[in-house]
Amino acid sequence: MKIPISENTITHNILDSCTEINLRGNIQIHSVFLGQSEKVATGYYSILSQEEKNRAEKFKLDEVKFRWIVTRGLLRVLLANYIECDPGEIEFRNNKYGKPLVNSPLLDSRISFNLSHSSNVAVYVFTQNKYVGIDVEMINEIPNLKDVIDLCFHEEEKKWFSNVPLNKRNEIFYKIWTSKEAYIKAIGKGFSFSPDKICLDQDSNGGMSFKEIIGDQDFKKWKLLSFKPHSHFISSIVVDGDDLITEYYSINPQFIIDRDIPISEKINSPSAIRNPF
Repeated sequence: MKIPISENTITHNILDSCTEINLRGNIQIHSVFLGQSEKVATGYYSILSQEEKNRAEKFKLDEVKFRWIVTRGLLRVLLANYIECDPGEIEFRNNKYGKPLVNSPLLDSRISFNLSHSSNVAVYVFTQNKYVGIDVEMINEIPNLKDVIDLCFHEEEKKWFSNVPLNKRNEIFYKIWTSKEAYIKAIGKGFSFSPDKICLDQDSNGGMSFKEIIGDQDFKKWKLLSFKPHSHFISSIVVDGDDLITEYYSINPQFIIDRDIPISEKINSPSAIRNPF
């Protein structure tokens, strides 16, 4: 089913209603619940490129299609808010490993971004003059957990993970997994970089840090932050930098059809993400 497009869905004046967001050298994380209506998806569809629209039409299930459209459209809106341009003017390209980049003279080259989505949650991270990556995963039972660990964990990780209490293993596994993915996305190499080259350590408070990254002698520059945008999801970001202030925002996708509400509101806790359901 093709999403209908009409002139009244085209969003030329999005910036007029956006919340003012200024990076100021910080890290800003935006979280959103997906699963929006066709009306909302149509609003975002109207600002996508033709190539993005073609990709959207390849999804067979409407629910999956709408999630992808809203996720991609929100990326355009958020970037446009930072660099003050029309969302439809932004041109994307992927590096050879698939990491999305902006191919546009409109973009201030100092702005770095990354995004991830899992089920009905999407997360975005923005910063300046830094390499950054983000990943989010829904916490599920993994029937072949041992096989995944054998394939993707560093030998040191296997040792300490075996001592994690059974009732905490799933959550700790996803914290490790999202941390590895966030690092791989930050360096922009996709899974051409094997996750078992990354060794994470856990402190007494449950925090993670990099103990070793094979092939990266400067691995100590990478800072890691894990958080829960929702009780059933784990997200991690990796960034090269110190003393950065992290700010969290909750996105309201309904903004595209109701300009009286801000698109993104600052929240005190990453788990305070707006849930429309």
